[in-house]
Order: sequence, then C-alpha cells, then structure tokens
Amino acid sequence: MVDWAKGNSNKDVELIVSLNFRDLNSRRDEVQSMKDFVNHCLDNLTQAEVWNNRKCKLFFILDDLEECELPLNFEENKDLVDLKEAASMDVLLTNLIKGKLLPSDHLWIISGPSGVNKIPSEYIHKVTQCQEKNAIQTLTADLKKEVLNKYEEELCDHETHTEIYDIEEISKDKQKLTQTTYKNILQSKEKKVRTVLTKGVSGIGKTFHTQKFMVDWAKGNSNKDVDLIVSLNFRDLNSRRDEVQSMKDFVNHCLDDDKQAEVWNNSQCKLVFILDGLEECELPLNFKKNKDLVDLKEAASMDVLLTNLIKGTLLPSDHLWIISGPSAVNKIPSEYIHKVTQCQEKNAVQTLTADLKKEVLNKHEEELSLHETHTEIYNIEEISKDKQKLTQTTYENILQSKEKKVRTVLTKGVCGIGKTFHTQKFMVDWAKGNSNKDVDLIVSLNFRDLNSRRDEVQSMKDFVNHCLDDDKQAEVWNNSQCKLVFILDGLEECELPLNFEENKDLVDLKEAASMDVLLTNLIKGTLLPSDHLWIISGPSGVNKIPSEYIHKVTQCQEKNAIQTLTADLKKEVLNTYEKELSRHETHTEIYDIEEISKDKQKLTQTTHENLLQSKENKVRTVLTKGVSGIGKTYHTQKFMVDWAKGNSNKDVDLMVSLNLSDLNSRRDEGQSMEEVINHNFNNVKQAEISIYDKCKIVFILDDLEKCELPLDFEKNKELTDMTEEASMDVLLTNLINGNLLPSARLWIISQHSGVDKIPPKYIDKVTVCRGKKIIQINRDNDP
Repeated sequence: MVDWAKGNSNKDVELIVSLNFRDLNSRRDEVQSMKDFVNHCLDNLTQAEVWNNRKCKLFFILDDLEECELPLNFEENKDLVDLKEAASMDVLLTNLIKGKLLPSDHLWIISGPSGVNKIPSEYIHKVTQCQEKNAIQTLTADLKKEVLNKYEEELCDHETHTEIYDIEEISKDKQKLTQTTYKNILQSKEKKVRTVLTKGVSGIGKTFHTQKFMVDWAKGNSNKDVDLIVSLNFRDLNSRRDEVQSMKDFVNHCLDDDKQAEVWNNSQCKLVFILDGLEECELPLNFKKNKDLVDLKEAASMDVLLTNLIKGTLLPSDHLWIISGPSAVNKIPSEYIHKVTQCQEKNAVQTLTADLKKEVLNKHEEELSLHETHTEIYNIEEISKDKQKLTQTTYENILQSKEKKVRTVLTKGVCGIGKTFHTQKFMVDWAKGNSNKDVDLIVSLNFRDLNSRRDEVQSMKDFVNHCLDDDKQAEVWNNSQCKLVFILDGLEECELPLNFEENKDLVDLKEAASMDVLLTNLIKGTLLPSDHLWIISGPSGVNKIPSEYIHKVTQCQEKNAIQTLTADLKKEVLNTYEKELSRHETHTEIYDIEEISKDKQKLTQTTHENLLQSKENKVRTVLTKGVSGIGKTYHTQKFMVDWAKGNSNKDVDLMVSLNLSDLNSRRDEGQSMEEVINHNFNNVKQAEISIYDKCKIVFILDDLEKCELPLDFEKNKELTDMTEEASMDVLLTNLINGNLLPSARLWIISQHSGVDKIPPKYIDKVTVCRGKKIIQINRDNDP
C-alpha cells in the first residue's frame, strides 16, 4: 500500500480497501449493502460516494483468512449483483470473493496455511507464497546446522570398521559386493534409483552410516543437490499408528519449523527420507490393500502414508533410504526397491576367513600333533569294469581333477581307518595357508548331528549362518563371491531318507525346507552349485547318494596298503600253520594230469610254484582231486606257508582260504564279495580297503564235496560288482565263472564225488593228490 501511495506501483488503482477477517468476525450479524459496507470502510462520506458513481478501480486486501470465523458458505449463500441490496457479512464476502459483486475489482487474500482451504480453488486465480528470501537455502542451512550440532561431535568419538557395499547379482546364488560412497549410495549406473534398501545384522553400524551420511551432506561433501533430509525411525512411527494426517502435515511436523516447513512443498525442493529400523516396524505396511494417495493434503493413517511414500505415489521425485536388519527385508515388496546395499565389516570375507582359520587351529592343531596316521587318501581311477588304479592325492588336489570339473568328492574307508583325521588335517592345512588358498570358508558337519535336526524347517541361508555361529559375520558369505567347502562326515550314520527323487528342487537360499530337502539339494547342486562338497563315508553308506551327484571318488587306506596287508596275512599264515606242519610228514604229492589218450593219462609231479601255471594255456582255476584223508588240505596249508616264507608265488599278494562246508551255514545271508573277503581276514581295518581288484589274489576253496549250495551256474544272476550284495551261491558261481575278480586265481580241492559240481569249462587245469612214485595211471583204475 505504501508503494502504491508513493506512486511507485499499481498506478491504475484508485482506492485500496484493507480489511482483516478477525475484525469482520465481530460484524457477522450486521445486515447492510455492499455500498454501505465500502462506504464504512472508506470512512469519508464526502469521498465514499464517489467510488460508486464513476469508473473507479478498487483493490480489496483481505488479511488473516485463517482467523475467519464466518462460515463463508459459498454453496448455499444467495447470489447478489446489486450493490444496494442488504445482506449479512457472510453473504457479502462470499459474493465479493466469487465476483458476483464488484466483478471488475481486485482482491488480494492473505492466509496462513490452515486457512487456505476455506475458499474453493475455482475462485482463486493466482496463488503466491510469502517466505524468506532464499527460503530453501535458509531452511537447508538451518537443517545442516542442526545435523552438525546433533551428530558431528558424537561421530568423532566413534570409529567403525564397517562400510556400505552395493550388491550386484552374479547368479541365483552368488552376488558381488562393491564398496560404495555416501555420494553414490542413491545412484546407479544401470538405472534410475529412488529407493535404496540397506541391510545388515544388528549392531553392525547401519545407523552410524546414516548419521555419517547426514553429516557428510551437512558439511557439503556429498549430495549437494539434496535440500532437506527427513530422518525417521520406524520404532517411533509405531506410536503414531492411529494418527490421521496428510503427508504435508507429516513432513511439516518432521521439519519442526512451521515458518520454514511450508517451503518444502511449494518449491522445487529435493528431499531424502531416511527410514531406519524396518525390523522394528509394527505397522502392517499393507501395500496391496492400502488406498493410493497422490494428494499431499489428503489425510490418512500412518500406514497408508508410509506405503504410498515407499511406492512413490506420494513424492515420487524424492529419495528414500530404508535401513533394515536381515529379518525384515521382505516387509517391502522388491518392486519398490531399486537398489540393495549391505552394511558389513571392511574386508568382511577376509575377516570371517581369518576368524574361522583361528578357530580351526585352536580346535584341531594341537590334537592332531598328538596323533600319527599310517593312512593316506587315494584317488580312484576306473581302468575297466573290474579294475581300478589308486593314486595318492594331496589336500591341495583332493577337490580337483585333470579330466573334469569336480564339485562333490566322496571319500570311503572302513571305520577307524582315519577318514575324520584327514578332514581335520585338511582344515588345519587350509587354516595354515598351505593348501586350498582360494577357499574362504569351510563348513564342517556330521550326519550323526544332522539326524537330530531332521524336523527343523529353515532356509539354506539360515542353516549356514547357524553353522558359522557368528551373526555379524555370517551374513557375509551369501552376499559376496565367497567360496565355501562343505565337509559332510559320517554318511553311513545318516538316518535321514535323502530322498533325491521325490524331494522338491530348491534354488532360493531363502526358501525354508526340512533338513532332508536342504541336504539333497545341496548335494545335487541346485543349491550353492558353485561351492564344493567333501562327503565322508564308511562302506555301508556309499550307495546312499546316487552316483550322478558324485564327481570324484577317493579311498582312505593305509600307506602301501597292499604290502601291509600282504605282510600281515603272511604273518597270520605262519602263526596258524607253520608249527603244526612241522609236526607232520606226508608221503603224497600233487601231480599234474596230462591226457595221453582217451583212456590214458600221464602224471607229472608239480611244485607249489608251478601249481597255478601251465605251459599250454593260461590258467585261472585249478581243480585238485583226491581221496579222503590223502593229504589235500595239508598241501593247501603247505602251499600257503611256502608263499608266506617267500619261497614260491612271490607275485601273489593275498591268499583267501575258504572252506565250502563252512559256507553252507551262510547260504541265506545277503552279502557282497568284498564282505566275504573282509570276513576272512582278522585284521579288518587293513582288509576293508576295497583294493582287491588291484591285488593278485589266490582263492583256495576246500571241501567241494561237502558243499550243499546248488552252485546253479546257468540260472544264477551275473555279478561284476564287488560291492553288490547277493546270496552265497550267486557269489561263488560268479567267482568261479570269472564274472567277479576275473584276474584272481582259484585252487579248488575236492574228493572225487564233488568234481562234477563245477562244469569242466570253468576248470583250466586238473591235478591229483596221490602217493609218491606213481608215474602213469589208467583212468579206469584211478581211485
């Protein structure tokens, strides 16, 4: 008005009528015409008459709308066009504002925020804002000062060993972590980012980083385009769940400065909302059912405001940084999260690896130093159906193969041979940095312990976290390029069904399932396909896992196991037979039978060295016949003692002596040939080494005439697998016909009544046990 009065502006305006709604409240019951009202306002009867009798341009200033107590009933008030028609103050004002009265004059209405909605928007032709010069800058500066006062000194007193890392999906089960900065946390090279979720275990320092982010902004070091930061905690919002307010009022309340708060919505003001403690949120966050809001002035519950803020229907151009513990990340649907980051220790993988190595050394190193083993791990290479080659391996190479990619290794060995010792040695070797340097973590499990957890339902992620037994560090393994090795010991003790065919396939580490489903998917490689498994089993457990899921098989056995077993067996033979044989003398010998003609044979004395040989053909099976009591069994024992002393058959590694009459009682047992051989030896640990296909073995089968087994060579099933169980009859027929251990040799002893039990095609050489000095014999007179 002063500027107008000085002639500096609005020179076409002739009169200014200045009114205050607060004053008009007291005149609400007055009834007068607009003409009288204006005259009263001008307060000069001489001049007042003028304004209506000429073309006079008026300017009404109506101040303090927020204090107006008149109803301002625009819809129901009568329309007026006659300046002389009397009416109430409310009717006059609504018609003045609507333009029914004095339509060519101007109105300037002044209001606080609470009064702006008292006049319908269709009667307002222009809206202006009264604020401080550079109001955004002022509000930003005030907020920065507040942030520094609140956090700067406190942050100086604390130090963190954690950082924020961007998470990049490499595959379904692997992620790559890249350290980010406060400057880049709300950005991405690949896409536009509105909402960022940062996850991390409790106490890792997530809130510290939000405060550091704000201080960094307040100092002008990063995010310089951000005008305001609104920091909220879900825990505090829980207590406001029943409040109903608009987003505008909510933000104003957060900014806590009524004069300045109005600025943020009425300007191009860039906001960042920090929502901390999602895991403590008790609001339903019902994204599906909550009403969509776009109007900042529309009132709603706290839950509705938050879901619309997060979805982006409210304040879509502003940024959100949401902070959560692992348990709550699924409270917000992934489609509303544009970037995920992780708060974890600097070099967290290295830290976790170092801690685990220290734990391994503390647990096993001293104990291993007190023990010694004579066993090693050997790779098993298939040469043919019945032949394998064993090659000693190292801890460095156990998870590798020259021929193919290895994920899962099975190591088998008898109970007590030292398999677990080798797994512990493997871990200690890794912990000392001597082998497998590319492995970050080793998860050691025992099937016996897993049996008791068969009814647990959990995700693979939670299972591994539980195994690592360190919540702060455990989260690291899945959110980085972390190489794991699982050691699963004691397969033979596993009582879980391991139902590979019927168990559901899992690929999501977060999907909960039973222990059996988790294990079968881990072994199959549908879960954690890029990690390694080393499974340890006794002989009885190796078939629990289908062979297609095993990429390499190794054997735990004694060093130079064949030589050791041979030496032990020779010692046992000498202890059993040498002294007894020295007390006896025999006048019989073993004679090779040579066919001279249909009715003539030539007998030639043979030696123990030559018994299993022939000049004419290759010999696998020798049949020696002789009358009862002639000394056949004596010769078998002499044969073994002669071998044990190193006097003959030096190329033979093992002699397996079986009495067929003893096997009658085992006719109904289901067992494998490997078990039959093992049963024959006293030294079980050395015997059960599954290397018989590498050994040169001689079987001595005595008392064929007393064998009550059918020996059904024609109908019995064919067997080639040493580990396959069958009846004793099936095992014997397959041993004799050469399906089992075709490289082994057999010496079968029988009285004349039993020789026809074995078809002649399976006999390569026939000998006879007779008295000395018999040179030639007529077949008809052969006793």
